[in-house]
Amino acid sequence: MSGLAATAAIILVAIAASVAIYAYTHHAVEKGGSEASGSPLCKAKIDAVSMGQGFLVVYARSLDCTVTVDRVYIQDINGNTIGYIPLVPPVTLRPGETRALVAPLALLQAAGNTSLPDRIGVVLATATGVAVSTPVTGDVRRLTASAIIGLLASRGVSCSVGDLRVDPARIHWVYINLVDGTYRFKYIDGSTVRTASGKALILTNDTLDLSEMNWSQRYSLGPVVIMLNPYRATRTYTVQVVNIKGNVTRYVLNPLVSDENQVVYDAVLLWEDLWWPGTTASLDNYIDHVVRVTFFTNSTVRLEVLHMSGCYLHMLIYRPEGPPPFDSIPSIVEQYVSNNYRLPASAGVVYVKSHGAWAPPISANKIWDPVNGEWITSWPLVFYTRPR
Repeated sequence: MSGLAATAAIILVAIAASVAIYAYTHHAVEKGGSEASGSPLCKAKIDAVSMGQGFLVVYARSLDCTVTVDRVYIQDINGNTIGYIPLVPPVTLRPGETRALVAPLALLQAAGNTSLPDRIGVVLATATGVAVSTPVTGDVRRLTASAIIGLLASRGVSCSVGDLRVDPARIHWVYINLVDGTYRFKYIDGSTVRTASGKALILTNDTLDLSEMNWSQRYSLGPVVIMLNPYRATRTYTVQVVNIKGNVTRYVLNPLVSDENQVVYDAVLLWEDLWWPGTTASLDNYIDHVVRVTFFTNSTVRLEVLHMSGCYLHMLIYRPEGPPPFDSIPSIVEQYVSNNYRLPASAGVVYVKSHGAWAPPISANKIWDPVNGEWITSWPLVFYTRPR
């Protein structure tokens, strides 16, 4: 998906009447019925469409009546429907009102390959099953903050809180694309090097229950799980993780902004730091490092640490312009060690969880700022960044 966002040059195309009729029919069939009796055919004009890193923004205007839009249909240039993105919650447009409808591509419902072509058309559908659209016109904006997060673990050095040492020969790390869930993983233990890649589970419900899974099912999750906030930070939303013993940990995601259109993506990233190709049956909770990641329409990215624990040292890696090369991580670790645990901002290491640290609560000798060379002692731990 990041490659798509980097290369796609969306050319807005006219939507023919037949496409609108197709979308309406398809939508009504999925709803299990047809248009409500006596319901007027409200029309909404799409003024423009833009693509950011993993989302579409559709600028829509109601023409003559109040209409509630609950889906964004995406077509190819021939009018064939690729899929749709549900709007959660649905957006109501009053007569003459213009709003930006944000549609995360992580929610794209499509059969087969969900990648988008370079040229697309867009049609809106209402909560009553009525397809509404007029020809798409306007310019494209590009929003480019990277959707890739990196997490690193250093093993076997110590379990003493405050220890920042890392052995470059005993580390593992993962890069995860938060939009489509694809990840790359590498494990180094002396001469043993193992790699893995796959697609993480993206949950759109509020619970990850590990107690109902057997060992193979937990291992098949991979090193990370993404819990998507379907309300995009417009209301309080609580997610929970049930560990293998049935114990529940909850994370409350508070609303972030009053204007729902400013948040385009909000999710919780869960990392199980014991996962690696060949690991034993010890994947117990997936809350070794829990980070809330939020993208805004102005390309600002908000990172909030919700939980971290265990003997392993962790690094969170993020740069809005894109992560450092995947295989450069050992050299970044060597630079960190040789420079008294300091790194330039360009390295992309946002913070370091020392060995043996649990947070919250937070105190000295737990969370290290490698750029400024100091311990972070305030909670909640929140970072804002955006492309330069």
